[in-house]
Amino acid sequence: MDVIEDLLTRGVANIIPRKTDLVEVLKSGRKLNVYLGIDPTSTHIHLGNAVPLRKLQIFADLGHHVTFLIGDFTTLIGDTSDKDSERPVLTSEQIETNFQTYKQQASKLVDFSKITVRHNSEWLSKLGYAEIIKIADIIIDVFAAESVLLRAADAGDALHQAAAQVFVTDAAGRVEIGARTALAAMSDGDTLRTLLAALRRVMKITPVNTVRLRREVAERVLAGKRYPL
Repeated sequence: MDVIEDLLTRGVANIIPRKTDLVEVLKSGRKLNVYLGIDPTSTHIHLGNAVPLRKLQIFADLGHHVTFLIGDFTTLIGDTSDKDSERPVLTSEQIETNFQTYKQQASKLVDFSKITVRHNSEWLSKLGYAEIIKIADIIIDVFAAESVLLRAADAGDALHQAAAQVFVTDAAGRVEIGARTALAAMSDGDTLRTLLAALRRVMKITPVNTVRLRREVAERVLAGKRYPL
């Protein structure tokens, strides 16, 4: 088993969107930007982190750009998640102390001379209320679009498919505008240009005639004299 096959097979449950695509990129010689984010909420790394840490080291050994991302800003504000109790809110000093123990433990698996360490406070601390609302809107649109697509797939009829196309197209436009606003608040110069270029690649969707689709949905609703969605 070669290094790339081992990287993408051992300890891997799924690769999204497809393993074949990632294999092609890795074998092309193109350098990827790979990161692992960890919130330093305690003084010990969980044993489960060993697998992604090993993957990081392999990516670094293959010459890719690897980042160890410390969630110091998100740790400052805590996290309720789906647990019975809230995650404790830590001070900046406690977070830095935790990170030093994280680094000491992770260094058994990762050569930190080959990777970059970043803190998400570098950009998240720059966000104001308006930008946070934009990000919240993006998350809402993404979850709503997923729900609409799943419902359309379950229904399996042309009406639901048309309505889903309209919603997802509109949502994608809102997400792109919101993302541009948030990115502009967190970075500038070459970094901003790089992020905006990545955003354009991510948001590349097949355009559809939403005017025609809206008319089709409206005609079906009027013909049925009820709202069937």
